[in-house]
Amino acid sequence: AARVSPADLSSSSRHAPHSLTTTSLLLNHHYSASIPTPAAIPAAARAAIAARGLDSTFFVYDLGALHRLFTAWTAAFGPALVPHFAVKANPDPGLLRVLAVLGAGFDCASRAEICLVQGLGVPAHRIIYAHPCKPPAELRFACARGVAHTTFDNAGEVAKLARWHPGARALLRIRADDPTARFCLGSKYGCEVGDAPGLLATAKAAGVAVVGVAFHVGSGARDPAAYGRAIAAAAVVFEAGAAAGHEMGI
Repeated sequence: AARVSPADLSSSSRHAPHSLTTTSLLLNHHYSASIPTPAAIPAAARAAIAARGLDSTFFVYDLGALHRLFTAWTAAFGPALVPHFAVKANPDPGLLRVLAVLGAGFDCASRAEICLVQGLGVPAHRIIYAHPCKPPAELRFACARGVAHTTFDNAGEVAKLARWHPGARALLRIRADDPTARFCLGSKYGCEVGDAPGLLATAKAAGVAVVGVAFHVGSGARDPAAYGRAIAAAAVVFEAGAAAGHEMGI
């Protein structure tokens, strides 16, 4: 099969959904090869190791599967719901480049991740700085890079946003744990739903624009119903934001 690279893709709606159908071997950020069938992956991996002297672990990505899954997502949810890939989950530039060309947004938790994604040509409006507690230097950096969307969960962050990133479009992160998740993050991040009205009022008084709600049910979540509970909680906070005078939309 002919090699398929991210350059062969187009974000245009006219692009055929089957245009990335071969299995692509992507190793250690810098090596890629086209593979005729998934069954040929072991042989291709051995050949790559022999040719390049790879002596550490590596991942094999099926970029065709990535494209098909992205297409399935957009078909199911429509253009109004744009998936944002969490860069910390897998920062491989080859993988990120495919997602960028497909039109994905990116969830970045650090300056380094923002630099990585913007280095691939992703515009600032497709990035959210999804860390609710950021040093002033990082907020100044995000402001300078034009990354407006970010998260917060406390009054201290509101004060920092007002001073260091006055043009921010903030999302209030709420606690929405799946108790069965492998790693529950609610003990670190996310305000209680009952505390949201006060934080929304604080943001309004400080001139910080709150445009939506964010949540994280936990890494390795096992209960699909956790998302339903989180969305219901987000709806409550959404209404409280609107009542406080914020233009909620995310």
